[in-house]
Amino acid sequence: MRQPRELILRLRLFLVSLSIILTVAGQVIYEPGVNVVTVVGKPGISGDRDGTGDEVLLDNVTGVAAIGQVGYAISISGTTAKIRKIVGRTATTIATFEAVRGKADLVGDPGRLSLLARGDGGTFSRINQSGSTIGTLNFSEYCAVGSDKAALPNDRRTLLSLLDLRSGNAIFLAGGTTPVRRDGVGESAGFESIVSSATADGLCYVNDNGAIRTVTFSGEVRTLLLSGGEYKDGDASDAKGFAGRPMAIDQGGNLIFAQGSFPTAIRRLSKNAIHTVAGSPNISANFDGEGFNARFSYIQGLAIDSDNRLWVADQNCVRLVTFPESEVSPPPQMAIRLIPGITVSGEIGGIYRIEFQEDVNDSWQLLRLVVLSRPDEEFFDYEARGRSRFYRVTPTNR
Repeated sequence: MRQPRELILRLRLFLVSLSIILTVAGQVIYEPGVNVVTVVGKPGISGDRDGTGDEVLLDNVTGVAAIGQVGYAISISGTTAKIRKIVGRTATTIATFEAVRGKADLVGDPGRLSLLARGDGGTFSRINQSGSTIGTLNFSEYCAVGSDKAALPNDRRTLLSLLDLRSGNAIFLAGGTTPVRRDGVGESAGFESIVSSATADGLCYVNDNGAIRTVTFSGEVRTLLLSGGEYKDGDASDAKGFAGRPMAIDQGGNLIFAQGSFPTAIRRLSKNAIHTVAGSPNISANFDGEGFNARFSYIQGLAIDSDNRLWVADQNCVRLVTFPESEVSPPPQMAIRLIPGITVSGEIGGIYRIEFQEDVNDSWQLLRLVVLSRPDEEFFDYEARGRSRFYRVTPTNR
């Protein structure tokens, strides 16, 4: 009879193999050089506590924002919503308000050094970086602010306007009163149901019931990604999938969006092609690491900071995605929780540490299963200290 420990290892190998099979079948193309780290929070563990790193406990993290290099997160516990400011890996509560419908949104407005937040499904409050309310905005749906513009749907989600945040004036762009997906200009175009939007220089991106569509500031509407079909990366005209609500625009003007109704993958539209940044379209989990190894539990918010790092609201955690073009490296420490009582932490390209509450044979296999993508191209060397193992992982030149 096999030992339970061996069965666990075999199960983990099966899950990794299954993920690879599904990835190939779904034609996922990962962007190279992407890395994911957990900044604050504990995967799968709810709570309400400020602190640093995994000392922080969060309930349902429903949104993130960024101003400069500083991140912000909004989380809900019961009917209470809290906004936390995240500097490095330290989270501090700056505002508390009621979330009567169990929902809360958070949007950054870097141009005015403020946040837009709501906890009742209605009016957004403008909040300064200290947590004080300084005004209101009547957004009907989530919109990632770009420069001085925000794209606003009407209450029926079938019409889009463009709001100038400096003057407060809005102009009609496209759509009408009837739900219909139709490309065109102005009133000749139509939307089924605008779920979210993001604004870049001269262009609005709209999630129209899972489809990605563009709207120019002159009102021309085009469909880029149809909703539905088997997940497929590649040329934008041939890519498939169902876009989730979270959207953001990176510093290069490229659209970043979550994938699926319960998103577990992040994709980027750049140079008329759609590639997967990180996560898996099929697997819900919480692993840090390179983009193709990283896993997300439930992505509910995305935000880009001034260094082109992507902040992610992921269930009970806030996580950070860095790209090759990101100016600042992620926090050096990463934590990957495998099963209760076992923790892997370390720095990619340096030392990993695996800790466990009881003796575990072949502990290096736990590291291989989660951290490494190609174990045959890595060299392991370790030192044992009590119930901890320290590993140096060095890429080989094969």
